Amino acid sequence: TLLGLSALGASPVFAANTNVDLAEDAYIYGYSIDEAYKFFYHTAVENNYPLNRFQNIRALADDSYTAHPTINNDTLHLMGWLDVAAEPVIVSVPDMDEGRYWILHTMDMGHYTNAAFSSRTRGTKGGQFMFAAQDWQGEVPASVDEVVRVDSNLVKLMGRIMAVNDEDAKVALNYMD
Repeated sequence: TLLGLSALGASPVFAANTNVDLAEDAYIYGYSIDEAYKFFYHTAVENNYPLNRFQNIRALADDSYTAHPTINNDTLHLMGWLDVAAEPVIVSVPDMDEGRYWILHTMDMGHYTNAAFSSRTRGTKGGQFMFAAQDWQGEVPASVDEVVRVDSNLVKLMGRIMAVNDEDAKVALNYMD
């Protein structure tokens, strides 16, 4: 139905405020997409940061850190944008040491999580993860552990690796590099 009207007549549930309801729904639907694009534009376009590469935050956050919002000071952060319009992108995650928290997750332009790989789901085991558009057809390399089909051609990839102090951060940085 369009504007709450059906072929059999107006629906009494939506008849009173159809335009307002439609406007609210459009705003709710579009807001996260607009915010994601603004963040993409700021991080990738304005700052001329290449797609399909990670930006590694190489220091633990403290109260003076303002580059991006962070809720903790015991993980190193990484972020990047994957462009899967022309072809899939393969992301390699190394095996980690026992007890080290890590997470790598993606969000599409609607801010929906496509995939999340972490110490909680994989333990110390890393892997080769291929991110591909829904309509991509091709051969998956034998080295790929998992194929993630994404809904948008631009995907925000974020990760964190635990580092409990500055010495441990040196170990965590080796995983990031």
